[in-house]
Amino acid sequence: MEWKEFKKELLKDPEFKKEYEKLEPEYRIIRQILALRRKKNLTQEQLAELTGAKQSSIARIESGRHNPSLRLLEKIAGSLTSVDLLNYKDWMLNRLSGGMKQRVSIASLLAINQETLIFDEPTSNLDPRGTGEISDIIRKLPENKTLIIIEHKLDEFIDIFDRILLLNSRGKLIASGSPEEIFTDYYDELQKLGVWIPQIPRYIYKLHKNNIAMDNFPLNVEKAKMEIESIPERGKAINILREEIKKNTGSCPEADGDFSERPIIDIKNLSYKFKKNDRLVLEDINLSVNQGDFLGIVGQNGSGKTTLAKLIINLYKAKTPSRIEIYNPDKNSNRQAGSDEILEFMGFAFQNPEHQFIEDTVYKEISYSLRVKPDDGPLIDKKVQEVLELLELEDFKNTNPFNLSQGQKRRLSVASILVMNYPVLILDEPTFGMDWRTTTKLMGILAELNSQGKTIIIITHDMNLIFKYTRKVAVLKEGRLVYFDYTKRLLGETELIDDCHLSIPPLYRLLWEVESYAIL
Repeated sequence: MEWKEFKKELLKDPEFKKEYEKLEPEYRIIRQILALRRKKNLTQEQLAELTGAKQSSIARIESGRHNPSLRLLEKIAGSLTSVDLLNYKDWMLNRLSGGMKQRVSIASLLAINQETLIFDEPTSNLDPRGTGEISDIIRKLPENKTLIIIEHKLDEFIDIFDRILLLNSRGKLIASGSPEEIFTDYYDELQKLGVWIPQIPRYIYKLHKNNIAMDNFPLNVEKAKMEIESIPERGKAINILREEIKKNTGSCPEADGDFSERPIIDIKNLSYKFKKNDRLVLEDINLSVNQGDFLGIVGQNGSGKTTLAKLIINLYKAKTPSRIEIYNPDKNSNRQAGSDEILEFMGFAFQNPEHQFIEDTVYKEISYSLRVKPDDGPLIDKKVQEVLELLELEDFKNTNPFNLSQGQKRRLSVASILVMNYPVLILDEPTFGMDWRTTTKLMGILAELNSQGKTIIIITHDMNLIFKYTRKVAVLKEGRLVYFDYTKRLLGETELIDDCHLSIPPLYRLLWEVESYAIL
């Protein structure tokens, strides 16, 4: 058989063709020669004659099992192909998005071909698109692999689990069973432990409590739609669905009169790049934030959200003609705050908590800013103790911040700015690593502070938080502001939602599926 004919034969195999088309030229020839050798059992001379390759090259390929570098090359090519990253094999890691970095880590696991793969919060800090990519990659892993996934938020994975282990805060096994068993038999226990219950199982459990029986216990939107459409109480089930959505939608009023007349943050024509010859990270941003507002900033990884926040607090410097005007809401003055005054009334919680830790115990970390203010001396201990209890950190007050879990570190970073009673708070991924109970508690605290007139800005990928707590939302895409309006109105922007890869919560998507008219 001629080489060209053999290649055609190989490419008739859909799986081989799919893999082949993703490979770069130097990998294609190796893949073809290895396939030819296995199928036809040809000698090196015959292979060289058929492929036109040098016999010495054939020898190197054939001796792959004795050639670590060649064997490694094939494994790397295969594992990168499995996670759709082969075309990025020469990229530096710092150029990759968060989702791509997670896919690299999965590729490294596949390359060593272990039977059991453990993923510890694999989608943490990823945007919805990155989360979806990781979920898809995990779903496509070989069926002979044993997968263990440690996660707080299960909406993306719940329907692929065969079994769930439920642990309490002391590491004791409380329950073990299928997702259906866990979310029916241990629902109350899940709530007591503060575990995130995915929206669809939460809703289905509510239907069962209202005596609406279903043949199956659906775990995702598609299966829930099928069950709802097949039951006689469809209308009642949809009404309960609307009630659940209402509970998860904020009640912030939309009237302009609810804001103060003057913005405390006024951004005009803001463009920014890190170096002179770099591309723009932000381009022509115009928005304003009023006193007492609750703003959410969303967008994919790399869209410029954190950069925008750091420009607001003057950690990065905006250059003319870009303008960022900041006013102290506690001072009834038209004078802009100086660059050295901004952090006197603005608190900022970093996306990476470790970036702001400077002390060796939790207590000292929280009290640090109070200790540099001489007028707070007698009240320091009282204020710190209140915040420790509020964010459930009292048992760790003598612990080194770097020895905390990721969720505890996040709570500490928030505690260190809450203790200062700033009138403006900016929090970058404030609920990362937290369970349902601590997330709900923290967001309740922020909502209460907002009701007292404090201005809250959160950067997050969690659209559940956006729809439940924020009044307005800013959507960034590739450094541009593509939406800035009331949060509720975003639900009607379906094209923008898809274009910006935002994640609409499952309950909203389910209602879109079972009804043909608008949600709100």
